[in-house]
Amino acid sequence: MGILELQIHLSILVIILASPSKLSATTSPIAKLNCNDHLGDVRIPFPFGISEDCYLNSNFSVYCDQSSDPHRAFYSDSTIQITNISLDGQLTVLNAVAYDCYRQNQPHLSNDKNTWIYFNNFTINNTANRFTVVGCDTYAYVYGRRR
Repeated sequence: MGILELQIHLSILVIILASPSKLSATTSPIAKLNCNDHLGDVRIPFPFGISEDCYLNSNFSVYCDQSSDPHRAFYSDSTIQITNISLDGQLTVLNAVAYDCYRQNQPHLSNDKNTWIYFNNFTINNTANRFTVVGCDTYAYVYGRRR
């Protein structure tokens, strides 16, 4: 067997070995059996779930807002919108943006939003988060504690 023939055989072997794992990664269900694994554009892997029989416990409950198209996912019964749940343990959420503007000779402009996020049973990633404040005479803070 020449080098070219050996190379062709090895290439075919690599393709055959690589195909099943790639196929199973894209077609394997990520939710419990008989549970939705998508909500709008968000994949919902177990232990998260949309209905009571589909999540591990109430800490992993996802609420479906069906009033929008596509439907939106929210954490439990909160106003915290989920934009991604990765299979490596990252939960990506959106939070309201608060503003409080003082304009000379104009009315005060404020939305008085509560921007607190409470995750009692999850840890916060200290490297993947962004917290930004912009303005003059503006302050913001992050508060947390370890259990």
